[in-house]
Amino acid sequence: MNNPINLKTFLIFLGLIIFLVISSIAMNPPKERYMVEIRHTPEECLNVLDKIKDKDAKLLQKMEWGCMSGDHTGYMVVNASSEQDALKGIPADFNAKAYKLAKFTPKQIEEFHKMKK
Repeated sequence: MNNPINLKTFLIFLGLIIFLVISSIAMNPPKERYMVEIRHTPEECLNVLDKIKDKDAKLLQKMEWGCMSGDHTGYMVVNASSEQDALKGIPADFNAKAYKLAKFTPKQIEEFHKMKK
């Protein structure tokens, strides 16, 4: 038989593909969703907006603000590998926090009730 790819070559190729996939996963951990919050007082409001506008106009576009309804908080949902990664780009002197988000299924909620008993 004149088979252009023998078994040994195929196994080496398959091993290389598996190695590349595992390496890629290790170097790029899966991202999770985080809610980023920037709380501030009414007196700090314009200063916070100016700082973000001057530092990163793209960040300003991603943020949504509750200021017009009296909730002086900026909100943004991001995909990140950690809380620190989610806060990257937010000025350090801001009162910013990141919360990992999760969705629950009805089955999970039932299990939570069982665990509570």
